[in-house]
Amino acid sequence: MAIKKFLIEIGVEEIPAGVGELISSQLKEKFPDLIRERRISEIEIHLGYTPSRIVIVGKISAKSCSEKKLIAGPSYDVAFKNNKPTPAYFGFLRSQKASEKDVVIQETKKGKYVFVNKTQPALSAQKILCEVFPFVFEKISLPKYMVWDDSSLRFIRPVRWLLALFDDNLLNLKLGKLRSQPYTFIRENGEFKRYKIKAIKDYFKIIKTHGIVLSPEDRRKKIQKLLEKKAKALEVCVYPNFELLSEVNDLVEKPFVISCGFKSQFLKLPEVVLLASMAKYQRVFAVVDKSGKIKNNFLAVLEGKPKAVKNVKKHYEFVLNSRLWDADYFLTQDRKESLESRVPKLSTVLHHQKLGTVWDKVNAMVKMAQKLGEILKFNAQEIQDLNRAAYLCKADLLTKMVYEFPSLEGIMGGIYAQLDGERNEVADAISQHYKPRTNEDGLPSTKLSALLSVIDKLYNVVGFLGLGLVPSGSEDPFTIRRQVQAIVRILIHYQFEIDIENLFDVAYFHLKDKFKIEKEKVYGIFQNLIIERFEVLMREEDISRDLIAAVVKVNFTSPAEVYFRIRKLLRIYDNKEFYMACKVVERTANIIKGQQFENRTVNEDLLQLPEEKKLWNVYLANKDKILTEVDRRNYDDVLILYARTFYDIIHLFFDKVLVNVEDEKLRNNRKVLLYLVNRLVTERVADLKEMEVLKNARS
Repeated sequence: MAIKKFLIEIGVEEIPAGVGELISSQLKEKFPDLIRERRISEIEIHLGYTPSRIVIVGKISAKSCSEKKLIAGPSYDVAFKNNKPTPAYFGFLRSQKASEKDVVIQETKKGKYVFVNKTQPALSAQKILCEVFPFVFEKISLPKYMVWDDSSLRFIRPVRWLLALFDDNLLNLKLGKLRSQPYTFIRENGEFKRYKIKAIKDYFKIIKTHGIVLSPEDRRKKIQKLLEKKAKALEVCVYPNFELLSEVNDLVEKPFVISCGFKSQFLKLPEVVLLASMAKYQRVFAVVDKSGKIKNNFLAVLEGKPKAVKNVKKHYEFVLNSRLWDADYFLTQDRKESLESRVPKLSTVLHHQKLGTVWDKVNAMVKMAQKLGEILKFNAQEIQDLNRAAYLCKADLLTKMVYEFPSLEGIMGGIYAQLDGERNEVADAISQHYKPRTNEDGLPSTKLSALLSVIDKLYNVVGFLGLGLVPSGSEDPFTIRRQVQAIVRILIHYQFEIDIENLFDVAYFHLKDKFKIEKEKVYGIFQNLIIERFEVLMREEDISRDLIAAVVKVNFTSPAEVYFRIRKLLRIYDNKEFYMACKVVERTANIIKGQQFENRTVNEDLLQLPEEKKLWNVYLANKDKILTEVDRRNYDDVLILYARTFYDIIHLFFDKVLVNVEDEKLRNNRKVLLYLVNRLVTERVADLKEMEVLKNARS
């Protein structure tokens, strides 16, 4: 079948940064699938986007495949009475626009039914594209929508033009009130200029001539290359800022870079203030010398080359110098009060309407710091530093600098703490206690700052859950999942082995008077979230799901300990002993499945056969050895010893001993023996009965 090319361009008013990728990913996923559902055998698409346009270019079969299909109708008894067609029979034919020659009578599981053999004709690819694309476009999920005319079409920004070509012919595509026209529009000197497009190759020629880069990946590389070229001319390096680069990449379609400067007197400002001022107000890039020190130059990415580069450069420099002057003023004013003097004023700052003020939170955090520091056996100086950091960590919320730059919360607190003469450990803990801010962000670099981060997030999570603000589906307005994941990451990385129930209780004690939900229910939700986020993190490390499930199912009290257990078992995951241990667990688990054992003692007088006596003696001889290794947390050695001890004897036992005998006492005694063997591993190490290695062996 012939393959045709097509192009669709949707012209949009300034797509916000970050949204282009969201739109592109949904179109890439949904559009081809819906085309294939229309019996199109070949469809291949490539997407590009800029702030002004979304472009789909692809190849498609010229038409769909015809298809014969049996359409079910009424049962034979309904369609015929006394072997004569009924009104139901004729009604069915009319509804399907079929004749009696198309009728087929077939037996089904429900009896004899009437079918019609209907041929669905081939449709042109043009018609399918015109049907499918508007449907997919209108179903794109976005953070916000706008309506700009009475067509009911909604999008992130108004859609201003539509270009659609099929094999170099205009495609009669409609989107809201727009109908495709043979034109694209390109911004020149602040205004959009119209260009006629006669063929797909003409479109790409015009786009390339004007320096527009449709591919976001290629555009990012070009911006990076332009930045590096300008920096090299200044004998400096671009300060790495991937987040800013991604944002700028979504704000231009034909990038052009200029170099500018600011007054050297502002280099005395803290580095984070300089970077924040550049990124927030003008989205410009800082540069550093070979030693990594910020220079009083910066690079700006523009939308195309302006007519008067010097004027644009002066404007950027004027604006940034003004902002840096403001920042210098904020710093001077903030230094007139110490962090400590600001803390009581946090009683005027609301944390949450039902949880109280930030002052309430700080008081709770100090007490939580004391308790958790003791549980984790921090020394006296560490606990003192932790308490001090907890007391001061929110004070920078009342500073002018943080009011102007919310992204510097905590960071400015650490800087001001140092200037106030606080210990370095206290200042570091304050500056890093918001980390990780995202799932991709790095962790705090010291155990003091890490524990303070846990305390901060723990208070939030338990507080919100206690108010019934549980995340549901994709809805998580209080970022509870992200904060729980941050807690789990820190507990694992710093090996903070603390029982999650104790962790919960430390926060709950200071919040319980604000809750109406019973403690057990709140803890149950908290526990489930901890386990859920733990499993997510393990999958991100490419640990097999079956091993994660096997370990999580057993004695999940401390994420750090469970992670340690998984890492130990991974050492022998591919060894034959691992399979052997899994097999012992599986065979013993199958026979005792679903049973409760009140009496967990084997009656030796009821052991009749040599094989069950041997299994019992082997158990007695090796139980303490295995449990000692469990206590030592040598979990890999546990499984090796368990496998070598029980693999052969358990198979011999099942070959020679019938467990489910009629004698109840004898039957239960044998099951208790198997239960005891099973629990040596499944009580504190892992429940291995569902491991993939067992399923693979069976297949």
